[in-house]
Parts: sequence; C-alpha cells; structure tokens
Amino acid sequence: MQFILIVVGVSGIAWVVRRFQKQQLTVAGALAWSCLWVLIGLVALQPEWTNRLADFLGIGRGADVVLYGAIVVIVAILFRISVRLEQLDRAITTVTRELALRDRRSQ
Repeated sequence: MQFILIVVGVSGIAWVVRRFQKQQLTVAGALAWSCLWVLIGLVALQPEWTNRLADFLGIGRGADVVLYGAIVVIVAILFRISVRLEQLDRAITTVTRELALRDRRSQ
C-alpha cells in the first residue's frame, strides 16, 4: 500500500505541474494541490505520524484521522465550488441582462 500511495503522490504532483504549465491552475491552486500530494506521500512514508495525531486528538486509529481529514477537505472544496458557481451564475445573469438591454436600445 505504501508504494501505491507514493506513486499516487508523485503522479498527483506531475498532474499539478502539467496543469500549471497549461495555465489551468493558478499559483495558489498549484501550491495547495502540491501540498496535498506531498502530504499523501509523507503519510505513505511515515504512517506512524497519523497514529500519533490520532492519539493526540483522541481518535482510535491513524486511518480514521486520514478519513476525517479527507472528508473535511472535500467539504471545504465543495463549499468553495458552490460559492464560485453562484458568483458565475450572477455574472452570467448580469451580462445577459446588459446584452438584452443593449440589443433592445439598438433596435
């Protein structure tokens, strides 16, 4: 399992680099995703870190800490996507209205 997680982490970093080079990711996005992939690789190399964190937080196992952390990250990402979609929806509505009014005035 360690080997697979290390390969996933390295592949993830390569994916981020490619997306950044194609200007599909901002610097902040590239850094955030890179940190996540590095963290996955570090946890694969040092799985006892998650056990220590679990003990500190009063959680049963290190795997549970990873699962809870993943859930928190996923919810945060979904929230951010939801906010961004609402902003885009408002922007599209504004542009559509302005174009309709401009089209109406030119008739």
